[in-house]
Amino acid sequence: PWPPSLRGPRTWTMEKIVVKIDDDADWDYVVEKSRDALVVVDAYVAWAGPCQALDHTLSDLYYDLGADADVKFAHAQSDKVTALAGLSGTSRPTFLLFKNGKEVTRVEGALAPEVSAAIRTHAPKKAH
Repeated sequence: PWPPSLRGPRTWTMEKIVVKIDDDADWDYVVEKSRDALVVVDAYVAWAGPCQALDHTLSDLYYDLGADADVKFAHAQSDKVTALAGLSGTSRPTFLLFKNGKEVTRVEGALAPEVSAAIRTHAPKKAH
């Protein structure tokens, strides 16, 4: 479950499927403290057209993979989160995959099939 600060309409996008990380505190809770689940972060910059063009990629991936894999999806603006400062000057979309607070892989560019493959490789299966 997400903390109360991340449950409100201010931070949720795409029908509460993808959480929006607005600051370092959100980053710490969503990425650093998530255990077991794979966390997929779409690191973007607001001014970049290629990043905006992929706005619905994570929700599409959720519908494709979410039922079988233990995955959480998040958007994080790279110039608002200290851990993403190195990505703030690029217009290339970057998808970061984390497990137990550690980055396991990243996909740079508008490559949804590669992101899907990376999720399938690293995500644990949901217990049914």
